[in-house]
Amino acid sequence: MVATASYPMEGVKAPMWFYFVATFSLLWNIMGFLAFVIQMTITPEAMTQMSPDQIKLYESTPRWVDLIFGFAVVSGVLGCLLLILRKAISYKVLLASLIAVLVQMGYVFGIQQAAIILGNDSLIMPSVVILWGIFLVWFSHFSITKQWLT
Repeated sequence: MVATASYPMEGVKAPMWFYFVATFSLLWNIMGFLAFVIQMTITPEAMTQMSPDQIKLYESTPRWVDLIFGFAVVSGVLGCLLLILRKAISYKVLLASLIAVLVQMGYVFGIQQAAIILGNDSLIMPSVVILWGIFLVWFSHFSITKQWLT
């Protein structure tokens, strides 16, 4: 059957593992959102636990980078909710989230050179975030091709 305005294609039932991946990804992105909230609401008392170089890095981060970080995590959460709801627009939302992550990480680790201040171990989590973002873009596109998303 071909989808038309009169008879829209409902799609194929997604397998159970699809929902597991989508739900895990939603939880992952919620953790990213919580990290964003913590970073934006850091108290002076909490900053006393940071090294002078870490404080300088935190204070020198432009506001637009913080806004990009916020956009990345909010669009990541929204994209994963749309995945769970089996909406094809999740692909575009997750792609926008990935682009925001790349811009943010590019600035923090490329321009600010945070790895020099924080050490090479600081590259592990951002690498995982980027790889999972790439996976989510691929996964949402794959799900569209399987007609799990409409």
